[in-house]
Amino acid sequence: TAGAGVTEIPDGSFSGCTGITSLDLGAVESIGESAFRNCTGITTLYLPDTLRSLESYEGNTPGGYIPFYPFHGCTGITTVSIGGIEKLENGMIPIYQDMTIEIRGSVKEIADSIFYNPSQYYNFKRDANLEITLSEGLEKIGSSAFSDNYYNITSVNLPASVTSIGNSAFRNCTGLNRETIELQQFSELGTSAFSGCTGITTVTAGAGVTEIPDGSFSGCTELRELSIYNSVVHIGTEAFNSCDNLDSILYYGNEEEWNSILIDSYNTPLSQAHIIYMFSFIDPDFILPDNLREIKEEAFYGSVAQSILLPDSLSSIGDRAFASCNNLRKIFIPQSVNYISQNAFEGCSRFVIFGKS
Repeated sequence: TAGAGVTEIPDGSFSGCTGITSLDLGAVESIGESAFRNCTGITTLYLPDTLRSLESYEGNTPGGYIPFYPFHGCTGITTVSIGGIEKLENGMIPIYQDMTIEIRGSVKEIADSIFYNPSQYYNFKRDANLEITLSEGLEKIGSSAFSDNYYNITSVNLPASVTSIGNSAFRNCTGLNRETIELQQFSELGTSAFSGCTGITTVTAGAGVTEIPDGSFSGCTELRELSIYNSVVHIGTEAFNSCDNLDSILYYGNEEEWNSILIDSYNTPLSQAHIIYMFSFIDPDFILPDNLREIKEEAFYGSVAQSILLPDSLSSIGDRAFASCNNLRKIFIPQSVNYISQNAFEGCSRFVIFGKS
């Protein structure tokens, strides 16, 4: 236990103390090189929000090349919660077995390749199962940080606070548990950032997004819906390569604007998907609430609306729901709708259904 007033644990202080089974680091601000090296009895590691420095060094010694990270060789650790430091660097988390890892909100940046290809000198466990929680407050994720190569990342989330993602940051990370990616969240997005993330089903490139980088969603085989605003002018090579289940593209612009986008090679799924031009729904007469599940019988009977946008939450359209809507010209029905009454649009003779036919 680090008592009141203890702010620093010097280099090597408890190195080799295998009898230590628990740590209370109090309000410690700095932990030195090899401070707890080979403390194999520690199972839970909690780094406090007061922490500002984890002193680390790798170099040649008479015994060979050795990493001097504070918790190197702590092979018993199964649970880690890290706070305080602003940047999480390689080697700071000792991964010798399956682990649960929490990276708290005080951490602003995750370094390149931190869970991708650790140095051979760490002797970390290949294929260890990692369940990772990232907290709101994180802003930057480095290149290849969660690229699934060395470890088996079973679960990792993506906080809304993240604005910068490096090249291949989540490449082949099938454990990414976020189904919808909104590109307008990111001010910086590297190439192949989400390639091979099979959990992604929906991508939105909202207003202000001008480019979708090379390889961004290549191999996202469960991607089914893509929303793109007319601010996008360039889609990079292989951005949507092998997205063979892409069914529909909701384009917030007209056909001429879509055809003006520079779409690089190996994006065949974009030409095979059904494009719905949403320009006529930017200012519809009715926008129904996002939590709406059902439109009951005769709900819009005789309405004078010309354009109606139905929400993605909707599952059912009842009997004569839009009957005798003589002015209706356009209605967007999302894929979430699984039941439409046979006479839901009785008497509507001059309208076009966008989306679900």
